[in-house]
Amino acid sequence: MNLKPDVILIEADSLSYYFKTGTFKPLPRWNSNLRRKGILSALGPEDEALEQYYSVNPAVVIKPYDVAFNGKERIKYRKETLFLETDFAVAMSNAFDKKEMTTYRENLHLIRRQYLTFLRQRISGTLQALNNDSTTKVIEKGETLEQEHFKSLVDSVSSLKPFAERVRQGLNDSKYRNEVMVQQIIRYIKEYSGKRIVVLTGALHRYYQLDALAPKQQELNFKLLDFNGKEMTFQPQSATWTKN
Repeated sequence: MNLKPDVILIEADSLSYYFKTGTFKPLPRWNSNLRRKGILSALGPEDEALEQYYSVNPAVVIKPYDVAFNGKERIKYRKETLFLETDFAVAMSNAFDKKEMTTYRENLHLIRRQYLTFLRQRISGTLQALNNDSTTKVIEKGETLEQEHFKSLVDSVSSLKPFAERVRQGLNDSKYRNEVMVQQIIRYIKEYSGKRIVVLTGALHRYYQLDALAPKQQELNFKLLDFNGKEMTFQPQSATWTKN
């Protein structure tokens, strides 16, 4: 990690395995051994990088900034809400194929498919491409589309109405997560004033965090840097759904 942070904020909550004792603790050696042998699944790239960096720089401060829902770890909450990407996605496709949507909703559905194709390409591409401002703008546009598209679909398509309560709850939880993440980041900016903080976040949250934090730079006396360490300018970016 070339940025050499004093503090690292990770997309985990205070109930996660990293913070069971109240402070960050890396995975035990036996866990790592089981993962290397393939008995346990491999760590994701963020956790792998975090573990490696901490092993060389144990003095770095590592804090959680995600939210626990009703006493449940974030990972459990995510498993419970994956229906938006599975059950509901299948139901939407079936409604589209059966012509249950209006022409306007059909067009939005096709645009959403373009967005998901674009996103999959960026996620499977380079870190530079995923962190590109144009990618962030497209993700912001896509997330806004999903908020409105999902709500209107469960109201206007009869076969999707059984999903209505779960869809609205999932969207509200997602919005709440973003809000709490920003609140936590701001809290740590104040607590560690003058320190370099690196925030590890998923691409789907980046746009919200940047939009919320950028206006507060002067008030709280901090700068937003990209992963290369360059100050971010937030100039308007043009982006289409299928931009490569």
